[in-house]
Amino acid sequence: MSMQWTKQFSGSAFLKPLFAVLAMLALVSGCGSEHPDQQPGGSANPYPTLSLLASSEVSQPAAGQTTALQVRIQFSNPAPAAGSISVATTSDTARAGTHYSTFNDAVTFAEGASSAQFSVDILDGNGDTEDVSFQIQLTGAVNALLGSSTTQTVTIYSTTEVVDPVNQASLSLPQNLSLRAPRVGRGSIEYPIVFTLSEPSPVAGEIKLRTVEGSAEAGVNFEAFDHILPVAAGAREVVFSITLMADANQAEDLEFSLLAETATNVQLPTTRTVPVTVINVNDETAGGVPSILWPSVTDLYEPTSGSATFNLLLPFSAPASQAGSFRLATQSATALAGEHFQAFSEQIDFVAGDTEVLVPVTVMRTPLGMTEPLSFYLQISSATNVTLPNTRDLELTILPVSVSTPATAELQLQPMVEVPEPFSDASPVTYSLMLPLSMPAPTAGSVRVRSVDDTALAGRNYTAISDQAVTFAEGDENLYLDIEILFDSLGAEGKEFTLEFYDAEGIQLPESRSMSISIRASGLALPVLETPATITFQRPDDGTSFDVQLVLPFDRAAILAGSIELAVNQGSAIENRDFTGILPEYSFAKHDDEIVVDFTLVGSNYADDRQFTLVVTKANNMQLGSSTEERTITVIIEAP
Repeated sequence: MSMQWTKQFSGSAFLKPLFAVLAMLALVSGCGSEHPDQQPGGSANPYPTLSLLASSEVSQPAAGQTTALQVRIQFSNPAPAAGSISVATTSDTARAGTHYSTFNDAVTFAEGASSAQFSVDILDGNGDTEDVSFQIQLTGAVNALLGSSTTQTVTIYSTTEVVDPVNQASLSLPQNLSLRAPRVGRGSIEYPIVFTLSEPSPVAGEIKLRTVEGSAEAGVNFEAFDHILPVAAGAREVVFSITLMADANQAEDLEFSLLAETATNVQLPTTRTVPVTVINVNDETAGGVPSILWPSVTDLYEPTSGSATFNLLLPFSAPASQAGSFRLATQSATALAGEHFQAFSEQIDFVAGDTEVLVPVTVMRTPLGMTEPLSFYLQISSATNVTLPNTRDLELTILPVSVSTPATAELQLQPMVEVPEPFSDASPVTYSLMLPLSMPAPTAGSVRVRSVDDTALAGRNYTAISDQAVTFAEGDENLYLDIEILFDSLGAEGKEFTLEFYDAEGIQLPESRSMSISIRASGLALPVLETPATITFQRPDDGTSFDVQLVLPFDRAAILAGSIELAVNQGSAIENRDFTGILPEYSFAKHDDEIVVDFTLVGSNYADDRQFTLVVTKANNMQLGSSTEERTITVIIEAP
């Protein structure tokens, strides 16, 4: 196989991005736009079907106050034309004019919209101490269709009970949780979940939390619970677990809810329900279509100056069985596009084997800075070969940065990472898992991790991890965790174990703090880095310089993201005199087939050739060929 090791040119070096995730697709239609099927409402351009959440909850405001309850109408697909939706409220135990303001109006939407939003005013209830409810109904639509879920029951929880006169901590709830169902024959999986408090609780308290059935059934897909969770004085979080059950008849993603019903000495948020998606895994081995999940990160931070980019991880429920795409767009709310964040509407492509996409979201500093949190939405649509989340909108909140609210990076975990079993005649293989942070770490820190057996057993299928500290430096964008996989002649189903993360310092952890490692029997293997023994470049003229590239190909595409580390051994060529710009580490992405080392040659009037050596001292998710410890490349700078 012939190799092209170098690319030499003048001007700045072209740097390959680590994650080439977003690609704008210009859709140009030259014909067929007048065909009836292409018209709004036609079979190829249908009107969206509308739906509401079955229930929502809100706290009764204080005397003389009102609360605006935000209600979102979900569309099954982007609207091909502008239209309107007729909405009406209906009393139940709640009384119009006492507990809420009547809403009987049309809600409009624009062409391309994937949801619509309106608000209903919640009143103070004139001192009522009972929980009450009313209903919101979709009664008609123009250029849209009413689905089966067109009624939402709103429960207003009374807050007039006497509470201790202390500053209570506030409970923070995620917008959603996504958990993988157990495989058939595995029984059940217990997922540890953590909800955080805004500050250490000044006094002891408690929170009543229970499950609410949806398309997922208690006793079939999950174990129901109705618990009172204690909150100790000084506690910063509430810990509990959700148990999912294997269901051979599950054919799609299902959903149930967690409801924070009441609390003592803890402030509950306005929205007390957390949807929980039970990810279907029954068709994964048959090449089924995976689901794409919303990121765990929903809080972004206003930069102190300029702009800041947050990399949000959208994981798949399983590796993609074939190439596909989906569309992701931003939508202004209280945060405005062009002022608080950079808007985009783009098609995101993925290839077979992908398990995630990393989406950069950029927020901007306003001239005077923010005084309160502002929010905007991510909207997802137009999927090919991937199943979209049940909720097509995700609210992102931009928080003002202050002494009490410092910017903090969050660790982002995929539900599952798949690695191949070593070949029978090979030694154990160490894989380096790259775990992205939502932003560069503001400070150095660490997180502890342990492994938990499942169908894969420590000492037989993998080497156990026990209370291991994973450290990171200030400015790091990823954490790296090594796992060692052993050969055990696996069958087609493979085996799994779990990693649990805890005791983080310097970063935040997501509510769901575990990830599954699936060991598969396959012909996949880590790629081998191919390096030349010697490479020659022409020296620039005296007083000039130019950029060069050293291309290091792989013998096959990378199956996981990774990196190599380089050391420079100076010879007659001296760094910063004869050459500059060689980095200590170079990263590559999944599916990459080469690493490009860019550096600059500096001209002089010497008459002899000069040389130095590059040593590949370490490789993550990469093999170094026959020399397993290091590879050396002699670089000759040839005089004219």
